[in-house]
Amino acid sequence: ENRIHEETVSVLNQCRARGLQVVLVTGRHHVAAYPYYHQLELDLPALCCNGTYAYDYQARNALFSNPLEKN
Repeated sequence: ENRIHEETVSVLNQCRARGLQVVLVTGRHHVAAYPYYHQLELDLPALCCNGTYAYDYQARNALFSNPLEKN
């Protein structure tokens, strides 16, 4: 459906209301992950491409990158 189910959004919002931080961690590229980040109204960087980099949507840049090296 290309959206996070409303039940999941509700539970994550309850967690945030209790002071927990929610971070998006995905195998997707930050461009493909943005709709989910936006839907959840997150403000922390996301871990993208199976953890190869952290992307800060607010600053619009990668905070760190650690891709596999070519052999």
